[in-house]
Amino acid sequence: MNFALKTNVGIWKCNKLKFIDKQLIKNNLILINLPWTKLNLIKDNLHFKWIGFKKFSMYLLRKIKKLNIKNLFIYSDSTIGFFNKKSNKYLINLFAKEKIILKINAINGSGFVNDIKFKDRIFKYNLRNKINNLFIGGWNDINYTKKIIQHEINNLLN
Repeated sequence: MNFALKTNVGIWKCNKLKFIDKQLIKNNLILINLPWTKLNLIKDNLHFKWIGFKKFSMYLLRKIKKLNIKNLFIYSDSTIGFFNKKSNKYLINLFAKEKIILKINAINGSGFVNDIKFKDRIFKYNLRNKINNLFIGGWNDINYTKKIIQHEINNLLN
């Protein structure tokens, strides 16, 4: 199955992110919503403090457990990538304690459309073998037209 974190949330709410979420749903991705207002951000209002990342990780783990997912590949922007390998290791270990196998491909600045596209990073193995994929991002794509965003999301898993 394919999942994405809901983007039109918290302080980032806007029409373009609402559009992104609608396109994800139209393309059969299941949106996962997290309580973003409870997560501590640094002054740029874009990235977590470490304590905020740990809270994010716990909320994400709870959602994944409720979905009964045992194997997950995450493609992310700086939501996870901001702390580089430290955040990857933390998430992998946290999920492993619950017997969930987690792999992460996190690149700062990436998204559905932006320079480093999720589509270019998807391992075709995952799609053929029904690996669960979670896409975390879309915030870096808001400066693109709706037409371009729609095209890229429509072609994400093809």
